[in-house]
Amino acid sequence: MAEGLRHHLATTYILLLAALVSGCSPGVGGTGGGKPPGKPICLKQIDVLMSAYPDTRQIAPDVLVQTGTTVQLYPTAVNLIICHTDPGGRNDDVTEDSIDLPYTVELSFRTRGGLASNISSQLSSSEGQPSFVAKQRGTYVATTVTRRGRASAIIEAADPFEWISIGPDGRSSPGNIGRVNDLAFDPKSSAMYAATVRGGVYRSDDGGDRWYPMSDHKVVDTGTGAIRALTPKEVGELYAAVDL
Repeated sequence: MAEGLRHHLATTYILLLAALVSGCSPGVGGTGGGKPPGKPICLKQIDVLMSAYPDTRQIAPDVLVQTGTTVQLYPTAVNLIICHTDPGGRNDDVTEDSIDLPYTVELSFRTRGGLASNISSQLSSSEGQPSFVAKQRGTYVATTVTRRGRASAIIEAADPFEWISIGPDGRSSPGNIGRVNDLAFDPKSSAMYAATVRGGVYRSDDGGDRWYPMSDHKVVDTGTGAIRALTPKEVGELYAAVDL
């Protein structure tokens, strides 16, 4: 399991409970350097995670695999307890303990542009470690399910040389930031251009391996619509429709 956690790129962390409670189990904490033992104060939190391996490490935070790959899943659900004998004091002794929580694993699949379907029946288990074979190109979602919450890992399966979105997809920022509205190709050079939502215009000179912004600190920073045309007269001259 440690190997999988080292390789995870699709870990979702959920902090479900943080409450001060009294009365940890006997023996937790210390006397605080001669201080009479009292009731320790404990912080409880529940961590629910899901990660997957292998990963080409190209579309973080999601996982990308080639179609036909066997994907190992690493679900985790623990109740973490951190106890203080003298919170904020010099003689505070801190102890940690964790309790594994029961969970189940669900798996869904969605074809490109299709609807999601539950394929949990395709999960197999070896020594308690769930896995599945990404038989088709599309999006797999593996989920750790507990009574207190759930966490998912998104696994994209793609064929060799297939185009795949590498983000951003707006999850970290509202407003659909990251969507590409249009691509254009300079007919007299190897330059490619991309029009993005709230990201401006980007150019690539190496077939799309690397991109650099052309419109930073300009009016089109706020949003760029579809690229309409490239002028045939001069290399690199570009017209772009801009949403303000």
